[in-house]
Amino acid sequence: MSHPESPNGLNIFVDESGTFVLSNRKSAFCVVAAYVIPDRQLNEVADLISALRADSGAGAETKLRDLAEDSYGAFLGSLGRLGGLAFAVAVDVGLHRSEQVEHHRNMQARKIRENVPKMLYEEGRAALASLADGIETLPLQLYTQLVCQVGLFHTILTKAPLYFVQRDPSALSAFRWRID
Repeated sequence: MSHPESPNGLNIFVDESGTFVLSNRKSAFCVVAAYVIPDRQLNEVADLISALRADSGAGAETKLRDLAEDSYGAFLGSLGRLGGLAFAVAVDVGLHRSEQVEHHRNMQARKIRENVPKMLYEEGRAALASLADGIETLPLQLYTQLVCQVGLFHTILTKAPLYFVQRDPSALSAFRWRID
């Protein structure tokens, strides 16, 4: 897991849980989460993950349901002692109606299109128009996930540098995103 070409950097591991499909069922939570850790601690994280997988017997794609509660708690405690940061954004898709999500999605596309004429170059105008079209045609499930991911990324980019500049400033020399 380590990166010999750049021993200093920040690793941001992102994963999601849930389908993000709108539901009539309450407490239908979907989550995007991230763990942020400097390069110098990657081997320790890899060792913790290997031990957790071995303990669960579930293999490389270990799910929460595969873990005993005490093993999971011990893993989180060990991860916490490494000094990384965990972030999460959750949505209860049972609380949102498709009309509301569709309205929000289309409003965002309109806001992007409002800026097309402000672009100086045709390539910029075409890129913004394409972005607006892409957002407007996203299925509601993917749009919901996108909104959660953008919120997560914003939080990471505004909080993680402030945390690591005090503790490990050299880790801010490179950001490596791993999105599952």
